[in-house]
Amino acid sequence: MRLAHGETVTVTRYGTNPHGEQTVISEHEVPHCAIVIRSSAEPLNLRSEVVTTATLLAPYGADIRETDRVTQANGTRWDVVGKPADVKSPLTGWRPGQRSTLQHVSG
Repeated sequence: MRLAHGETVTVTRYGTNPHGEQTVISEHEVPHCAIVIRSSAEPLNLRSEVVTTATLLAPYGADIRETDRVTQANGTRWDVVGKPADVKSPLTGWRPGQRSTLQHVSG
């Protein structure tokens, strides 16, 4: 499924260099996406942070992995949590898209 009024997100892929440091391996764009906020909470750990969880709706087969970071056009950065799931109907074979869980921590 392509969202006619969806947004293009930038996917940043990370890896580890020979010194054991996390580094950017690649970046690419995925068009026709939507980010739907699911929840927002302030953990009770005496910090002023807010943890927001969202669902990324992307085209079927989008190149998104559980170790990636997704950036919206407005600059908001999200961490992909868990393995993205391509959704496919077992009855008709219809492939409406891919769902990924995202998390953003601010503060």
